[in-house]
Amino acid sequence: MSAGKGQANYASRHKADEIAVFFAKEDFERLLRGAQLMRFIYYGQLNAIWMLQTPADGV
Repeated sequence: MSAGKGQANYASRHKADEIAVFFAKEDFERLLRGAQLMRFIYYGQLNAIWMLQTPADGV
């Protein structure tokens, strides 16, 4: 009886770990996407500034 209870307890704990890992991965991917988006915006702004300045340099 206690062995079965221990097994069930282990299984539920294992499932909780899986869920925690899943959410950690989700958060990490969201962070990564956020960082990529910020980098994209940052480089986009730099590129826009560079594009605005280039004709003035060429003249």
